[in-house]
Amino acid sequence: MTISWWEQKKTVKEIFMVFCRVVVLILLLLFALVGFSELFVYLGIAQDGFIIQRDEFLIQREGLK
Repeated sequence: MTISWWEQKKTVKEIFMVFCRVVVLILLLLFALVGFSELFVYLGIAQDGFIIQRDEFLIQREGLK
């Protein structure tokens, strides 16, 4: 209810819309973080998989074949 208090929303529809905006914002921030990590890897600034360990995913995929 903190979101509702901050936005001064009262109805269920208004609270739901604020909740949806918060979820979308969190997803955008997550995708931006992953995007920047990929950009840093591409530019050679960071090591490959410094946020997402790709080797672990590759091993898991190869094991399934």
